Amino acid sequence: MEPKIIFVDDEINVLNGLKRSLYASQFKWKASFAQSGKEALDFLKSERCDIIISDIKMPGMDGGELLKIVKKNYPHIVRFALSGFNEEELTIQSSNTVHQYFAKPCNWNLLREKIEPVMILRELIVNNETIELINSGEVVPALPEIYYKLEKELNSEDISIHRIVNIISKDMALTAKILQLSNSAYFGAVTQITNLHQAVTMLGINIIKSLVLYINVFNFVNKNERIKNYIEELWNHSIMVASLSKQIMEFFTKDRLKSERAYIAGILHDLGKIIQLSLLLRMGKENMYPMEDKESKELIGANHCELGAYLLSLWGLPKEIVDGVLLHHTAPVIESSNMSVHGAVQLANSLAGLKYEDPYVLDAMNSNELVWELIESLKNGGGKDENTGLTG
Repeated sequence: MEPKIIFVDDEINVLNGLKRSLYASQFKWKASFAQSGKEALDFLKSERCDIIISDIKMPGMDGGELLKIVKKNYPHIVRFALSGFNEEELTIQSSNTVHQYFAKPCNWNLLREKIEPVMILRELIVNNETIELINSGEVVPALPEIYYKLEKELNSEDISIHRIVNIISKDMALTAKILQLSNSAYFGAVTQITNLHQAVTMLGINIIKSLVLYINVFNFVNKNERIKNYIEELWNHSIMVASLSKQIMEFFTKDRLKSERAYIAGILHDLGKIIQLSLLLRMGKENMYPMEDKESKELIGANHCELGAYLLSLWGLPKEIVDGVLLHHTAPVIESSNMSVHGAVQLANSLAGLKYEDPYVLDAMNSNELVWELIESLKNGGGKDENTGLTG
């Protein structure tokens, strides 16, 4: 069944521009258009819809109010919003109801780039209730306000570390985690990092944003005393895999951006396991955790890779990172200068804890001498043993 999408904007010129863009791009989905929140709600009463994209600032019922109603009454619908640069207050007010924001004037190619992965990954989840629970924020939280503020700063013409530090410093839990991570063996700091400015400079804003995502979900589930140990183990494993992923990518490609994305995908690769836990807690079946992917598919409708990738696509993370999460149990093609992000994460996940018996690692070692060189590099790399868990 082809997906259906509705665009809502009180400006007819904006809607007409979208219609022209859809026609020019030979867009295959069924698209509808509404000029007000009321018109959109009337449409949804009688028509099935998969995605709604609404302007935030509209007369009468604004976009935030509309999407709040859609979230409550139609939790299966993915909710995107269009926002002007002078509408920060309205944007923050509606942050709990919106999966992604897009700047006006709307770039259709960017919209399409973000919409299509969501719909493709949603098809992998065969349980409609699971989709509704993820979309509605009942088993995972909405993106926090701090994430939008960091995103805005990152997209500004004069990015300021001082302003970024000021934003982060208002969240004590995030500040503590950032300082903890920047002083851990995984980053190999020569001297102790004692303030947030040093930590942000060392880690970089994109890694900080990935920590915001992880900690947001982490804290949402970690309120339950029964599963705190599971969550802490996942955190430690994720940081180890992130560190290894970055080192692997640096070894194979020397590409700074890909190394950073490999690190981010490594942090987030098991995010789906936290969603599993949250769903099991809701069912009163947390004693089933940890669960095999086959069990998860039968009970929840998706495995942990699919759950994590779907959530990250909802939040609009780059495709390389989403693929790193989705495919981290898929054997990669290893080439000297063409290591993929998902390949680095998969290999890192297998190497974490020195799992030489992992068939992926064995295949990679037997088929590619570069993997032998990599493992020797990680073993003998001057202080990296503690970081990776690899021993000589």
